[in-house]
Amino acid sequence: LIGRSFPLEQLSAAIVGLGRIGQLLDEGLDAATHCLTHSQAFSSHPDFKLIAGVDPNADLRTKFSTRFSSKAFASLNDLPKETRLDVISVAGPTNQNFQIFKQAIELKPKLILMEKPLGSDVSQAHEILRISKSAGVSVAVNFMRRAEPGVLEVQKLISSGQIGKIQKATVTYSKGLLNNGSHFVDLMRFWLGASSHHQILGSLNANFEGDPEPDFGIRFGNVPVYFLSGREEYYSLRDIQIFGSTAAISYLRGGQKIEVTNVVESQLYRGYRFLSFDGRELSTQINRVQYFVADQISNYLRKGTALNFDGSSALLTICLLYTSDA
Repeated sequence: LIGRSFPLEQLSAAIVGLGRIGQLLDEGLDAATHCLTHSQAFSSHPDFKLIAGVDPNADLRTKFSTRFSSKAFASLNDLPKETRLDVISVAGPTNQNFQIFKQAIELKPKLILMEKPLGSDVSQAHEILRISKSAGVSVAVNFMRRAEPGVLEVQKLISSGQIGKIQKATVTYSKGLLNNGSHFVDLMRFWLGASSHHQILGSLNANFEGDPEPDFGIRFGNVPVYFLSGREEYYSLRDIQIFGSTAAISYLRGGQKIEVTNVVESQLYRGYRFLSFDGRELSTQINRVQYFVADQISNYLRKGTALNFDGSSALLTICLLYTSDA
């Protein structure tokens, strides 16, 4: 047997919640270039076998079974008793995910991937981590950008000092603080480090379907970051500007474009320095972001590699969102 290699057994996965993030976002798109859902990720990644989808909606179950050639069930309780699951992805409505989690934990998977945020409030997030620790089941939270290569490249640029000393950053977001803004609060924490000071800058009255949309500021490390909300009914806002002393980073349209712009001497206003009109574009694979989530999960389960988006990290983010000052 020396010199021969054998493929590792595939990890089994099931998706609970077959809506937008579960399976619909990349429906009809080329699977070779787009992977935006849990179902597509675990179906296309060679380390996984997608064996079940779960949703009470019969039409969604039919879509899933037809597209992924896997069985679909109305409830986790309907899965055959002998079913072995390594990963369960919980992608139902936010107000139902805790109950789904408690059903999933009974099946003793190796890992449960939760949609963000971790629980509907801080106490529920703590309870999820307590239950999972007691059961010996790992928890990850789908702050998917932490797995995307373009985001990891930005992290390297910042940590290596290639854009100089960071002065401040701005984030514009829409579609609610918990639904969408949480991604960018988490991303800034990932790039810049722990938070310290929080301040509300604008009215708390604006909301998206009950999800608040405040303007607020958070200091991450020594960097002040200002979050400004817009109204989703007009258009989506998902942009970040990071201003360093020698360059700036623009993270645009939720990561569809990432650009680094250097500081240059002005040819018109002598003695002044501006950001150049011509930036250097970084490679981004946001169109395949969920594939990289599945890849990190595979490396974690097979090799013990740390997850960038584990439950403990997500707890820090939800505590930040529910702090009394922000």
